[in-house]
Amino acid sequence: MFRDWSNFFVVTGGAGATLIGLLFIVVTLAADRGGRGADQGIDAFLTPTLMHFAATIMQALVMLVPWFAAWPLGVALAVLGCAGLAWQLHAFLKVRHAAFVSLGWADWIPHTMIPLLSAISVLAGALGVLTAAAFAPYCVAVSSALLLFAGVYRAWDLTLWIVRHHARD
Repeated sequence: MFRDWSNFFVVTGGAGATLIGLLFIVVTLAADRGGRGADQGIDAFLTPTLMHFAATIMQALVMLVPWFAAWPLGVALAVLGCAGLAWQLHAFLKVRHAAFVSLGWADWIPHTMIPLLSAISVLAGALGVLTAAAFAPYCVAVSSALLLFAGVYRAWDLTLWIVRHHARD
């Protein structure tokens, strides 16, 4: 079922790993910009961005394992999907309670809705694997692409926030 998808998951996993590296560079360059709300900002914005990229890597790793049967892959994807749903709820609450920034309605889409759709998509992929449905690889691929998009958007927002607050200092 996933035989022809290995290149896709190698690329998305590599992209997630590369973007984590770039995120570390941004954080290092902005390390001296801490202050009031820095811990809250890390919890609300930086950690979820890192988790989106890490989840992309995890999905790629799970998809590239030569499983002996389909059911362990389906279970692994279901675990990733459930973890994604739980994490997204946690991240939503952190951003919602961040006192130093207020997101516009359009920002809630990539910050919350797209990662939520990603978790639902990987759960659909898990169901597809367990039932041998042809749509399964597409669901997991969409999930990985959504996570990359959401992570890049969040990283861009974080970078703009750092630059704007650096200009004020």
